[in-house]
Amino acid sequence: MDHSFSRTRRFLSWLLALAFALATAGCGGTSYFRNVPIETLTPSTGYRAEQAFFDPDQAEVAVVLSFSGGGSRASALAYGVLEELARHRVTVRGQTRRLLDEVDLVYGVSGGAVTAAYYGAYGDRIFTDFVPNFLSVDFQWALGRDILNPAGLTKLLEPTIGRGDFLQERLDQVLFKGITFGQMKDRPRVVLGATDLSTGARFEFTQNYFDLLCSDLSTFPVARAVAASTTLPLWLAPITLDNHAGRCGDAAVRALQAQQKQQTQSANRLSPGDQILLEDMLNYTDGKGRPFLHLVDGGLSDNLGIRGLFDMETLSRGKALSLPPAAVHIRRFVIITVNAATGMGSTIDEKPDVPNTSAVFGALVDLPLARRSRETELLVRDLERRHAEELQNAKETGAQGIEDYYAIHVGFRGVTNTEARRTLLSLPTTWKLSPEQIDLLRGAGATLVRESPDFQRLMRDIGAEAAGVKP
Repeated sequence: MDHSFSRTRRFLSWLLALAFALATAGCGGTSYFRNVPIETLTPSTGYRAEQAFFDPDQAEVAVVLSFSGGGSRASALAYGVLEELARHRVTVRGQTRRLLDEVDLVYGVSGGAVTAAYYGAYGDRIFTDFVPNFLSVDFQWALGRDILNPAGLTKLLEPTIGRGDFLQERLDQVLFKGITFGQMKDRPRVVLGATDLSTGARFEFTQNYFDLLCSDLSTFPVARAVAASTTLPLWLAPITLDNHAGRCGDAAVRALQAQQKQQTQSANRLSPGDQILLEDMLNYTDGKGRPFLHLVDGGLSDNLGIRGLFDMETLSRGKALSLPPAAVHIRRFVIITVNAATGMGSTIDEKPDVPNTSAVFGALVDLPLARRSRETELLVRDLERRHAEELQNAKETGAQGIEDYYAIHVGFRGVTNTEARRTLLSLPTTWKLSPEQIDLLRGAGATLVRESPDFQRLMRDIGAEAAGVKP
């Protein structure tokens, strides 16, 4: 009886606190983070992906990573890949270094964006901080607590504040500590992808895209970009950006229009996908018609996260024929795609039972992402064919091109242990993992990299050895 009364009293106290908070809502003028405008474009400065390939010291080998979406499952798988790259030492430019130190560019979306951004912000601190501060934490419960307490519910009364803003605050508290893109490390460059809720177009957090908005990325919080890349519709709310397009002139518009005209009139015409890319980018320059952008999970437009690399080539077409469009000659180009998708190869087909609502909803979310990821995987593998064509062209013209491509894919379908593969494919897309699940994902990421034929070929070509120590 006394215990029941005590619980009732606590509940009534909570209701009174909530009522007071609701009654005083709006007094604080809470608002979302406002990205600042710029008056003049400076194309040679800012946080831009292509700058990853401008350093002559990186000419011998360039490494690009892409980390897919998939909640904490994706974060842990990507983390396991970073651990494995740190274990292998290679001889580059006469020096012995970790292969991880040769990474120039990391693409990340959704769960993969968390790992990519933290590594880009803090480097090797990821190997001491990331597991205890993020992977081992019930992030899902902590976020729910932030939203559902009286102060959180009060904030939600403000129409410009949504659950995605709470995600930003939680990420900042446990991981990013207020760091902005202007404070990110120069190498590797990290490109975080989100999806435009109005058009379904891909949006990336680089100064190239912020140029279209006449805005400054350097002052933008990394945690907010990660939140935008991660906020899955219905579960979380979109992240809002101010569109200042028009305030810094029309140079970006004219450049895109010239690109369209050039490719339309040339023998090498734009593909439908390239045409859509240019149209989407021009759409962002309509500051009057679209004064605000609302961004959601990057996996909805590119779950593998690496399409930005192909977009980079499209936008530089006519200047370079091969990936990446670089200012220096690169001998060896390595792409490692890390795909935590489970939608293709689901275990629901193994029994005749009608799938429950949870399984159906999961399939509706995961399957389109998995199919889109598979399409992107095939684009990456197509580099091998293009490489052969470029080598032939180089022989005929005397031009220099990339000497070798290495396409290394990390995905659950490649796990040879049947039981481990079944367990990995059954992991839900959540922000909560058990210690056993974390270890399984880390181990799978490391093993899949190590056993990749292209990875083994790379190790033979550049002379490498496993350090045999923890990163």
